[in-house]
Amino acid sequence: LMWHTHMAFPEDYRKDSLRLAGRVVPHDDSVNDRSEGSKLAICAANTQKVWMELYSTSWARPGGMWRGEPPPWYFQDRGIAADLFGAEP
Repeated sequence: LMWHTHMAFPEDYRKDSLRLAGRVVPHDDSVNDRSEGSKLAICAANTQKVWMELYSTSWARPGGMWRGEPPPWYFQDRGIAADLFGAEP
């Protein structure tokens, strides 16, 4: 989510990518295989391991890994979403 948000500001994303990685880091949203041993599963496991080592807490948040379309009530009553996922309505 943070990566997608960052890419929504292309000038900042380009500048930050060049500063941190020395190149603009591409992102391919067409990679959707989440089965065991897949690219996404391996990268998620690696991210989780490094995050835990650095911050001593999980990087996952309730509702943060939602897959698919949100249920209809999500758009009708943001207060319910806040109660379930801890987000601001």
